[in-house]
Parts: sequence; structure tokens; C-alpha cells
Amino acid sequence: QETEGSPLFIAEPLRNLSESGAVFRQGDRWALRAGSRDLGIPQGVKETIGRRLLRLTESTNKILSLASVIGREFDLALLEQIAEMPEDAILDTIDEAKAAALVAEVGGEVERYAFTHALVRATLYDEISPARRARMHRRVGAALERLTETRPGQRVDELARHWMAATTIGDSSKAIAYARQAAERALAGLAFEEAAKYYEQSLAALQHHDRGGDLLRCDLTIALSDAQRRAGEADYRRAMTEAVTIARSLGDSRRLAMAVLVSARPGGTMANAAVVDQELIALFEEALAGLRDEDDDVLRAKILAQLSAELLYTDEFDRRHRLSGEAVAIARRSGDQSVLAFALYAHAVAINVPTSLAERLALTAEMEALGERSGSIETRWNAAYHRFGALLESGDIVRAEQMLARLRELIPKLRQPYFNWATSLACSMLCVMRGAPDAEQQVSAAFELGRAGGQPDANMVHLAQLFVIRRDQGRYGELVEPLRQFVQAQPHLPVWGATLAGLYCETDQLDQARAQAAMLAANGFHLPVDWTWPSAVMSLAQVASDLGDRTLAEHFYPQLQKVAGQVGVTGIGLVCYGSLALPCGLLAACLRRWDEADRYFGEAEAMNERIGARPYLVRTRRAWAAMLIDRNAPGDGARIVALMAAASGTAVEFGMQREIVRLDRLSERMSTSQRATGI
Repeated sequence: QETEGSPLFIAEPLRNLSESGAVFRQGDRWALRAGSRDLGIPQGVKETIGRRLLRLTESTNKILSLASVIGREFDLALLEQIAEMPEDAILDTIDEAKAAALVAEVGGEVERYAFTHALVRATLYDEISPARRARMHRRVGAALERLTETRPGQRVDELARHWMAATTIGDSSKAIAYARQAAERALAGLAFEEAAKYYEQSLAALQHHDRGGDLLRCDLTIALSDAQRRAGEADYRRAMTEAVTIARSLGDSRRLAMAVLVSARPGGTMANAAVVDQELIALFEEALAGLRDEDDDVLRAKILAQLSAELLYTDEFDRRHRLSGEAVAIARRSGDQSVLAFALYAHAVAINVPTSLAERLALTAEMEALGERSGSIETRWNAAYHRFGALLESGDIVRAEQMLARLRELIPKLRQPYFNWATSLACSMLCVMRGAPDAEQQVSAAFELGRAGGQPDANMVHLAQLFVIRRDQGRYGELVEPLRQFVQAQPHLPVWGATLAGLYCETDQLDQARAQAAMLAANGFHLPVDWTWPSAVMSLAQVASDLGDRTLAEHFYPQLQKVAGQVGVTGIGLVCYGSLALPCGLLAACLRRWDEADRYFGEAEAMNERIGARPYLVRTRRAWAAMLIDRNAPGDGARIVALMAAASGTAVEFGMQREIVRLDRLSERMSTSQRATGI
């Protein structure tokens, strides 16, 4: 990177890396030691460049030295401000440097130049003493202020850099002010890593220890945490925690609330599923309690909205609904459209259960309209994300895919790792639902995005999608141990226990399945009302069917009947289980309610065909045929044959080994039944 591939310079830095021990052998590769990235310019390079500089006049070297302080690129107007030389003399020196191939004109720019190589500029800059450098940066900063006096906001990055380099000899207030401006500009341009860098520089320059300094430190730390969060840096909460500590010491409830808000994921409101963060919940409650009546409604609405989302993995559905609803009401009264969009999104998260589908469709339609009016890319993505899930649940696959296309379109504009990961999960979910040949590659690609972006539940959601693939492949047994670990590590998510019971059935470990079901029964079959509910009931319906567990069926059948016309979606873009009429039919058959089961299986077949969930068509037709065999009514024989033939063909096409085994067993049952009845 430093040599820019120049053969003239490359040998010396390589020798320097080797002799300093900065690089070392690691098998058949070279690796760079931690902390070895800034080794300075090798002496051989300095000598090579120095020989070229010695051939130039003293005035040219002086101008080049000043230019090196300005930066890799520099302009004539700024040089004139600091060089104390006539314009013609400056131009003569530049012509001499151009003839020596040390500088060149910047294409398309009037009176703007650049050093031909970064190492030329670095060599000149290193020759200046630190004390003189700081004073020269101050001169450049003051000159830039004069040049931009009538154009506020121009060249802010340069102003920040020069005043920051001058902090060792003067007041740091200008450096901090310009760095904050540069950070805000970077945020507006979605350059979050750059914004974080400027906030870090501002904090490093802050030397005050009075109350005013602490207020500024708190604000800068909050801004740093937010920039790091959006950039996908995993440790953004460290800055948030520091800001909370400062706000508490100041007794500043408003800043405490602002600090707590940056604990959320980008886009707002999805809590970490791996753990119920009671400390964070307590922090939100503390922030809410501390807000006074005179504090603005916007902040209160945001705290209420985010608190409701942090309660997502608790049993407190009613409280989530109330808090998020209150946030929406306050946001409406405030008239702030961006806060209303945030509150609507939080409300959709808080109530994300199958029975709230109609309300979520209305919410996401309003969010979509808000995004279009405001032009906010983040609001548009949030609306499309939640609307994608709600439309898929309603079986409207055409409009759901339109929302997915919108998510893909918006990702490059958002430039935040979280949004990229979440969109990739939604894409891979549809691939898995459809049994696409590249489904596993899509799932792995989404996982890599989540892991690289520091998403705390990336491993959990990756395994959730992989469970479906391995079940189809007849390789479910590979996941018994990871699933047991989830059951133990995440007791706040009973869905893992339900999934484990289903896994035991799929691997013919029926005694273990009974034991797991008994544990669920001992807990009153308690499942929290959250977005994991479809996963749990899908597994438990198969468990009830395989074990003939009427108690289990009687408990969940009435619940499933309310949403049998919908598609089962866990989360928004995690796992799609096809029609919820399928588990409803399984439970009806377990209860020997044959006509009801017949109707539900028919509904499941129609829905799964409509949304393209062909692997779930196999399960639907196999379960339907099994029910007809058990019912053994006149005229069922031809239907059984047709259903099994269709299921077998698709199972073979998709390599669904477990379903092939189940269908073979069903064929044996049918043959036995036919022999028993003399057919």
C-alpha cells in the first residue's frame, strides 16, 4: 500500500519488514505481526528520494516541504497564503518539481497538484521537526479558514486534520469543532467508519475536566458509539457504557436516555435473541424513569419504543404491546415523521406474532408511505423488511418478493453491515423454503456476513436455517448436540426444547421425544408469545402426530386454528415453514377429527403450491395420505395413491431423504391395511 507497487521503492520496505521482524513465516505464507503497521520510511527509500531532492533549488525544497504539510494533494491558493513568496516564484518551483517528476497536476483541477508518490510526501514531512510541524499545521489551518470564510462548511476534513495536528501547541477547541463537523458530514454521506475516526480524534483532543468538558465528552462519546454501531463494530457498547457513566455522574437524565438509545442495532429495534439482557432492560427503565415532564416527547417515544423491543424475548407481550403503542401515540402527537417511523417499526417488532398479522400489515403500509414521503432510506428499508415478512405470512408471495427486491436495491445506499446481513437472511430463507439447489451456500453466505459484522446471534440464526436443510437431507442427527446446547444455554427460548423434541422424532428416537414432550407438558406447554412461536408449533405438531400425543394436540390445536390460513414465518427473514394449515391438519388427525384434517391439508396444499414451498408440499401430501390411511373411508384409496406418488416424485427430485423414508414406511402401512381389509 505504501509503495503503490513502484519497483523503485518496493525492495527497501520489504527488506525493512523482514529485518525488523514485522513479518514472519507462517507455513508457506508471510504474516504481519500485530502493531507492526507503522514502521516508518526505510532509510534506503529516504536516501533515494533525498538524492532527487538535493538536485532541486532551495526555494523548491521549501515549497515542497510546505506542500507536504498540506497533504498528498495541495492547491496554489493555499500555498500562496502560507509560503510568503510571490506567485510567480511559487509557480517556478512547482515547474521544477514537475520536471523532476516529484509532483504532477491533478487531472481536471485548476491550479491543484499532487505528489507523484506518497513516499515522496512522507519523506519531506518526516524531515520537519514535530514542533515545527504543529506550527505549520496551525498556519495552514488559519489560511484555510480565510479561504473558506465566505463558504462555510467547505474543506471541513482538511480543517479538522490541520487543527487536530496543531493541538500540541494550542487550544484544542477548534480541532474538536472541525472534527465534529467532519464527522457529521461523514455520517450524512454514510461513511460511518470515517465518522467514528473523527469522533475518536475529538475525544483524544478533549483536555477539559470541568463540567463543560464532561458535557462535551458525553456528547462525543454518544456520537462515537452510534457511528461505531452503524459501522458494524462489535464493541460499540463500550463507548455507550462510558457515556452512560458520564451522564449519571452529571445527573443528566436527557443525556443518559440518549446514551442508552445507541445500544440498539442499526435501524433500531431488533434485540439480541441469544440472551434476555436484563441489565440493558433495567438501563432503559432507569432512563425512562429519569425523563422529566419538560423533556421532549421525541426522546420519550424513542425510549419507550426501544424498551418494548428489548422485551421481545420475555413473556411480557402485553407490556410490549402497551409500551410500543404508547410510543406510537406520542410520536403522532409530536408530528416528527422520523420518530413516528421508528415507533411504528418498534411496534411491529413488539407485536410480531401470527395473531397480529392484520395489524402488522396496516403498520407496515403506513411505514412504507412514511418512507416514500420522507425519502429516508433507512425508513424505506425498515418498512420493506417488515412488510416482506407480513406479506409472506399472508401468502402474498408476489408482493413479498417485490419487497425483497426493494431491500436488495437499498442495501448499497445504506452501507451498514446489519442491513446487508438481514437482507441476506431473508433471501436465504426463501431459498430454503423452496428447496433451491444453492440454499446451503446462501445460508452460509448470510452467516459469514453476520459473523463479519459482529452480529451476536449470527450463529444461532445460521443453525436455525441449517436445521431445515439437514432435516430434508436426513442428516438431522448431526445437530442433536448443538441443539441440546441451545436448550441449556437459552432457557428464555423454549422453542429450542420444542425443536429438540421434533429432532428426536425425525431421527426415530421416540423415547427421547416422549421425555422431551413430557418436560414441556410439566411446564404447561408454555411457549412465550413471540416470533419463535411458528417454529415451536411446527415441531410440536409433528411430535404429536408421531407419538399419538392427544394431550399435546388438544393444547395447541385451538391456537393453530386461529391462524391456519397463514404462512408460518419465524422472525421476519429467518425460517419459513409454509402453510400453518399443515400443523393444524396434523393435530386434527391426531385428534381423529378426520373431516377437519382433510380440509386443513387441502388448504395447506393450495397455499404451499401458491408460494412455491415445494418441500412443504411433500410433507403436506405425505401427512395427508397418512391421515387418509388412518381414516380408511370409502374412496380414499385412489387419493392416497395420488398423494403419495406426487410426494415421492418431489422428494426424490429434492433429495429429501427423511421424507423418502417416511413415504416408504407409509407404503408398508398402506399395504398392511389393504391386506387386513382383503383389498
